[in-house]
Parts: sequence; C-alpha cells; structure tokens
Amino acid sequence: MACQAPLYPTWDHKTENRTYLCGNSRQSSGQCRRRPIPAELLETHVLNHLSTFVGSVEAWIGDVLGERKTEALARRTALDASKAALAALDRQRDKLYAEYERLIAEDSPLATLAR
Repeated sequence: MACQAPLYPTWDHKTENRTYLCGNSRQSSGQCRRRPIPAELLETHVLNHLSTFVGSVEAWIGDVLGERKTEALARRTALDASKAALAALDRQRDKLYAEYERLIAEDSPLATLAR
C-alpha cells in the first residue's frame, strides 16, 4: 500500500536516470519502503490519463498558456509604469542637482541649505 506522500523528481548523476521518490522515502522517515518510480513510466501514465482530470488536454494547455500570457502582460505593464516613474524621478533629480550647482556657482547662501 502506498503511503500517499507527495512525489518528488530526482536525478541520479551516476546513471543519469530520472525518477520520482515519495516524500517519506526522500526524508528517510521509515514510513515508506517504496522504491523510486522511473520518471518515464510515471510521466507516460500521467499524460495518458490527463484527459480524465482536465478534459481536453489541448484546451487545458491553451487555457494555461492564455493565463500565463495575461499574467506576463500585467507584469510588463507594471514594469513599464515603474520605469516611467523612475525616469520621472531621474529627471526631477537632474533638475534639482542643476539648480544646486547653479546656487554653488553663484556662491548663494541657499546652496548650503540645498545640500
């Protein structure tokens, strides 16, 4: 009987085999003695039965990709807004620094206050 712990992908660098190992075996908890499951066997089984869980696999993948594109667009929009705000702050800093340098060049007493 399986322990029902989550499976984790593993890689054996010596044999170059990919497997899945149950969380209890991975942590050596002693609660499970199941051997690693070959990744190709498990992944093939999951892919062959994926339609049972998500309906049309192609439609599901399309939906997931659509969501990712929407999320990426939202992140891009936020990034562009942040870049624009940063550029505005850079321009403001440059103007203030130019004014400070002008005050220094004129030996204005305000220059010490502008530091």
